Amino acid sequence: MGRPPKNPDAEATTDRLLGAAEVAFGAQGLQRTRLGDIALEAGIQRSSLLYHFPSKEALHAAVVVRAFDELRAAVAQALVGGPAAPDAALERIVRRLIAFAEGRPALVSVVLRELVDPSGAGEVQRQFDALVRVLERTLRTLTGADAYPADFPLRDGILHILSGYLLRHAMRAGRAAEGHPDPLWGPSESVLTLARRLLLPPSPLAAEGSSPAQTPAATAHAGLAPSRGSKEDGAL
Repeated sequence: MGRPPKNPDAEATTDRLLGAAEVAFGAQGLQRTRLGDIALEAGIQRSSLLYHFPSKEALHAAVVVRAFDELRAAVAQALVGGPAAPDAALERIVRRLIAFAEGRPALVSVVLRELVDPSGAGEVQRQFDALVRVLERTLRTLTGADAYPADFPLRDGILHILSGYLLRHAMRAGRAAEGHPDPLWGPSESVLTLARRLLLPPSPLAAEGSSPAQTPAATAHAGLAPSRGSKEDGAL
């Protein structure tokens, strides 16, 4: 037997619920959020919400899974139709991830809050780990199997970039909402420069002790390529 046809109304309701829940969980966290408030925001009764998601924990997990599915899709889309050079591909990936985070500020709060919650951010941690593994495989594929030295901490570099940006974004958004400037991070983020330095393998010339300034490629791999404008430096 084939699958039953999808119900557009049910799908629309689910999307509204997930959107309202993402905002609520981002603002108040899992424990303080009330299902009745989410249902009200989505325009349905609480009993209807429980028809779609049997518990608050199930709704929270669905919010997380949907978001990270979209993040992994954004990474895949960044690799379509652009230059295959590792530096260019990394830039497209970083820009996609930044755009996603800036368009979903509540999600940033959800992820950060659950990652540091000792009571268990199981789904967030699983999904975050899966995203890191996707990024690690992608970078190794782009650069070649033997491009990284055996002791190159690629996973740690990815975690530094992701967690640092999430924290920076959340702090700046929170202070901006209160009308205060950000005294820590400043106006420029330089995410791309950091990503190049931490995530691209050392150039062969640099590994042999030659000056990375001898070639543009070596300079780029060292994260020191001359700027072509603020966007190239990750000033987003």
